[in-house]
Amino acid sequence: MSKFVIQPHVRLQEWVAEELGFFKDEGLDYEFQADGFSAKSLVTSSVQTTDEVPVVESGAFEDMSRGRAPSAG
Repeated sequence: MSKFVIQPHVRLQEWVAEELGFFKDEGLDYEFQADGFSAKSLVTSSVQTTDEVPVVESGAFEDMSRGRAPSAG
C-alpha cells in the first residue's frame, strides 16, 4: 500500500490536523507535502489582467430568468 499524500494547498484544516497529530492518531501512513501546490509551483504565464479577459454579460442566471429550465445532472 502506498503512502497517503497530503497537500494542504492554502487550506487551514490540513495544517491544523497535522499540527494536532490527527493523521497519526488515525494510523495513516502519510506524507505531508507542504509545498505540493504552493505558490512556488504555480505557473503564472496564463494569468491575465482584468483588462485582457472578455467581459461576460450573461450566463446561467440570465438564461433561467428568461425561462430556460435548469438542466438535470
